Amino acid sequence: MNDTFVYEHSIRVSLHGRRRRLLIAQLHSIKSALEELGHKVYIPVLNPDRPKEKKALFLDTLKRIKSADVLVAIIKSEEKSEGMLMEIGHALGLGKKVVVVIKESVRKTHLREPAHDVIRYSSDEEIVGRIMDYFGGR
Repeated sequence: MNDTFVYEHSIRVSLHGRRRRLLIAQLHSIKSALEELGHKVYIPVLNPDRPKEKKALFLDTLKRIKSADVLVAIIKSEEKSEGMLMEIGHALGLGKKVVVVIKESVRKTHLREPAHDVIRYSSDEEIVGRIMDYFGGR
């Protein structure tokens, strides 16, 4: 069983109401799909026991990345997330595999270059299927 750490970029920005609920539902779908393939998946925003204080959460996240085999970063927009950038850098520094799942409309980012693999998608409805294809589920 592989440990997979999924980091969703858009959760770090302020999201409210329906849009946030849709994102959370999508992350649950991604988590379930990967678990069906035998992966142990950790998505910070889905963990009710995650530390509430920012520094503790960040340190916990770094610890979990260290124990993971793969970090999956989902990028839906060109908004920058300092946390995501630090976490990707940390994973790369530890020699972890980094997979970037990026919306085709996102042009202004350099995160494709250091990633081990890039999964492209054009609509939110495609994300789970593309991730399943990559990890061998279809």
